[in-house]
Amino acid sequence: PLFFGQGTNAGGLENLYIIVDFVFPPLVFLSFYYLAKLITKSELLSVLAPLVLIGKEPLESFLVKLGVSVLKYRQLDYFFDYLNNLNRPLGFARFDSPQFSFVILTLGLIMFFKAIRSKRVIFYLFAGFLFGMQWYIYSYYAIFLTLVLGSSFGVFLVQRDWEKLKFLTAAIFTAVIISAVYWWNYFQFTKLSQVMDFFYRAGRVDGRWFDNKSLWPILFILVLSVVRPVHKKAKLTLIFLVCLLSAAFLSLNFQLLTGFSVQHFHWQSVIVNPVLILASVYLLFLFNTTQLESPAVRPFGEGVTPKSR
Repeated sequence: PLFFGQGTNAGGLENLYIIVDFVFPPLVFLSFYYLAKLITKSELLSVLAPLVLIGKEPLESFLVKLGVSVLKYRQLDYFFDYLNNLNRPLGFARFDSPQFSFVILTLGLIMFFKAIRSKRVIFYLFAGFLFGMQWYIYSYYAIFLTLVLGSSFGVFLVQRDWEKLKFLTAAIFTAVIISAVYWWNYFQFTKLSQVMDFFYRAGRVDGRWFDNKSLWPILFILVLSVVRPVHKKAKLTLIFLVCLLSAAFLSLNFQLLTGFSVQHFHWQSVIVNPVLILASVYLLFLFNTTQLESPAVRPFGEGVTPKSR
């Protein structure tokens, strides 16, 4: 709605889509690159993260269609038909909904990452503001960010880091204030007699089930659990990633709590995949630093590297 209202100024919705597709995919790339750069301090690995993010799904589809064409049909006509009808060659292309909201998501995570690695409350407030704004833009990201805040609160509570808990409470309070109008409208909306019909038309599926894909975030958490960071900032980076992975796991299984899910595939494609990419890039960074015998972080124990073993 934020952009559709500008359709008349752009000469129609068709021109507006062209402008949006021109502006936001590069912003998606740059924002995700910067987030990866904060985590890894490596320009090369940071460039890899948005490249995989944008190219992962189309590459998978490309390989699947090619395999089906060769193995099942024994000829390439099926594959060439797929290429001729391809209207979305890259991720975040011709898909306006996650474009803008993903930029807000990454900016919020950047602010949150800076916040937990510093003692500046301004970063927490900016993160809370962006997290609250997400409720008006893309509810999947808003739920994910809420789970990130909850996971972080739990971690700092276990660590008894009262200073970070105080700042984190300020971020949560800011997000609640910013999203207050959304929640007022939402509760008014739920009073409508046709609200359930709307949800089912939107793709609601009732039931409680465990999503097997959520085992991937758990696997990454287990791998990261063997890392023994030497420096405090490396430890906070690890906490940040574990909170993201925990929120990704909870997102995929949110229906266990609510008893329903709406368009469940969204969780994997627009939330879990980016988180797994960040975790993978960080693991590559760890492998690179241990190979170079950097003291920044030591997997498998204090001062011990795979090379020395």
